[in-house]
Amino acid sequence: MRKHLRELIDPYMQKALADREDVQETKRLLTNVSKRVYDLEHFLQKGEEIHTVFDGIDKRFGEMVNFE
Repeated sequence: MRKHLRELIDPYMQKALADREDVQETKRLLTNVSKRVYDLEHFLQKGEEIHTVFDGIDKRFGEMVNFE
């Protein structure tokens, strides 16, 4: 009886384990992609901040030249 139940349940258990592994792999990939997106956004925002700093320096330099 147990043997027959085991034979009936075994394919479902294997499928459930395979699905669990797929979910874990997908979570890992999603975490990696999220980290890459965050790093890219951070890099781009830093680039805008540097651009803003140079714009500020240029603006002040222009004000100093026009002041004289």
